[in-house]
Amino acid sequence: MPSLRIYDTKGNEHSPTGEAGRSNERVKDLFYDGVRLAIETGRERKFTTFFRARETRNARTEQFYAVYTTRDGSMREFIDALRDRIETEWGYTIDDSADDMSVFRALDAGRTSLPGSDQDRAILEELIGSRQGGTVGVRDAENALGLVNEFMGTYNRAAVADSPESNALSDFDLVVAPNGSSAIAPVGDTEERWESTKESIRSRLIDEEIASINESVQTLSREHGLSSSEIRRRVSQRVPALSAPSSGGSTTDRLSSAGSSSRFDMAEIGKYVAIGAIVLIVLIGGFVGASELGYLGGGGGDIAATVNGTVYDANDEPLTTGAEVTLEPAAVPTGNETAPEPVTVTADGGEFAFQNVSAGNYTLSVESTERFAYDNRSVEVPGNTTDLEISPASGIVSGQVVDTETDDPISTNGDGEIDASVELVGGNNETVASATGGSYEFTVGLDGSYTLRASADGYESAERPVESFGEQEPIELESTDTVSEEEESTGVALEGKVTNATSGNAIDVATVEVTIAPGDVRTATSSLIGEYEVTGIPSNGKYRVEVSADGYETESRTVDFSEENQVFEEDFELDPSQS
Repeated sequence: MPSLRIYDTKGNEHSPTGEAGRSNERVKDLFYDGVRLAIETGRERKFTTFFRARETRNARTEQFYAVYTTRDGSMREFIDALRDRIETEWGYTIDDSADDMSVFRALDAGRTSLPGSDQDRAILEELIGSRQGGTVGVRDAENALGLVNEFMGTYNRAAVADSPESNALSDFDLVVAPNGSSAIAPVGDTEERWESTKESIRSRLIDEEIASINESVQTLSREHGLSSSEIRRRVSQRVPALSAPSSGGSTTDRLSSAGSSSRFDMAEIGKYVAIGAIVLIVLIGGFVGASELGYLGGGGGDIAATVNGTVYDANDEPLTTGAEVTLEPAAVPTGNETAPEPVTVTADGGEFAFQNVSAGNYTLSVESTERFAYDNRSVEVPGNTTDLEISPASGIVSGQVVDTETDDPISTNGDGEIDASVELVGGNNETVASATGGSYEFTVGLDGSYTLRASADGYESAERPVESFGEQEPIELESTDTVSEEEESTGVALEGKVTNATSGNAIDVATVEVTIAPGDVRTATSSLIGEYEVTGIPSNGKYRVEVSADGYETESRTVDFSEENQVFEEDFELDPSQS
C-alpha cells in the first residue's frame, strides 16, 4: 500500500492540525544541500521531492518535502497523490512559480527529454551499473528527469540537486544537476572515471569486432574451403585501401591527389583500412585460436560453445547492479599443455555471456555484489551451457551505527570514542550473529526475517527490521545526554532570506547572529537558496541581529521579539564589499 508523508524543511512531519509526527533527518539534509528530487529503488520505491505551498491564498509560501513510498508506482502517481493530499484534503495551494520549483513543474507536467549521445548514456549506465556512481550536469530540469527515468532500475539511489557534490549525496549512484550543460557533462570526481569507462567500452567493442572477424574467417576456411591466400586476395579486392601500391605512387599519394572529388572521404577510408587491417592480422596469424584473441581455450583447442545466462536476486529478478562473473578452467582442456587464464565479464542487467569457449570443465563464480552471495557452479563444455540461471545462496546485510546528532560513526575506527555493538536477531528472537566496531556485515539465509539491534555506552539502544539485503540505512543512536525536544523548542524563532542587494541573488553560507546577552549568541547559517532559521530565542525582548558573509558588508538591526512560540520574519540584503 503506497504511503505519503509531508515534512517541513527541518525534517518534522507536517499536519494541518498541528499534530506531532515522526522526524526525518534525511529530509533536513536534502534541504540544506539543495536536493529537489531523490529516488530510492529496491523492494520498494521511495520518491522524495521539494515543493512550496501556502495554507490560504494570502498566506506566506512554506517549503516542504513529500516522501512517497510504493511497491511499483510511478512518479506520475506520486505527483497525483501529492496534489490530492495537499490541495484536495488539506485545502492548501501548491505554488510552483519560484525558480527552485523547476523540477516539480517538469514532474507535474510530465515533461522529460533524454540528453546526450548514445555513447554518453552508455558510459553513464556502466558507471551506475558498476556501482562507481556518476555525478553529471545537464541543461535543465527536463533533461535531469529524462536521465533518472532512463536509468531507473539500474541505480539504487538517484537525485536531482542544485549542488551535485554535496555531502548528503555521497551514497547516491546517480546525481544530476540542471546547470546549463549542453549535453551530459561529468562533474568532479566523475570526470576521471568517465574517461576510464569510455576507454573500457571502446576496448570491449573492439574485442567483440575481432571475435566476429575471427569467426567469419574460420567459417570461410572450414565451410567454404578457402585458403589463407584466397581470403587475403578477396579481402584486398573488396577493400581497395589494402591493395598493394602501384608504380605510380603510394596509396596515400593517390588518395591525396583525388582531392574533393574522391568517392570516399578520409574517415570512410580509415574505417575500411581499420577493418581490413584487423582481418589481415587474423589471416597472417594463420587463423589464430581464440586464446590469442583473449578468449578461453588454448592454441589448438576446438571452439565449442557459448556459455551464457542470467544472475538473479532473491526475488528471482535479474540482478540490476553489475556483478562480476568469472569462468575459470577446472582442468587443462584437451589438447592444451597449459591451462588458459580465467575470463571475467560484467553481468549488465543480470545477463552475461562468454563466447568461443573451448571444450573442457570450468568453474563459474559470481563476485562483487554487495547484496547477495553465490555458490560456484561447475560447467562442462560441450554441454548445457546456455540460459544458465544463477540464484543467490544467501543474502548480505551491512551498514554502520552513527550518532543521531552528528551522523558520525560510533566507532574508534571511525574516530569515535567508543564502539557500538550490533546484533542480528532472527524471527525466534535469538541472536544469529553479532559485530562490534560500529560497522557490520552479516551473511544470512534468504527466507528468514531479521532485526538489527544496536547499542553503545552512553546511547539509547535502537533496533530496525531488515527489509532488504545489501547496505542498510545507518542505525542512529541518540545520546542519553541529548537535550529533549521540548527543551530545545522553547522560545521563538527568527527566519528569513539573505540576498545580494545589487543582484537580488541568494547568498549562501551567510552567518546570522542574534545576541541575547554578552556571551549568549544564537547562530544560524543560510542555505544554498539564502534561507536561514534561528531558534530558541527568548521571547519578550529586543535583541541585536547581525548578518555577515564573505565579500559583503555586514548588516545589523534590532528586532523586537514578543509572543512566545511565534515565528518572526526578517529578510536581509547585503551590499557587496567595495574593497
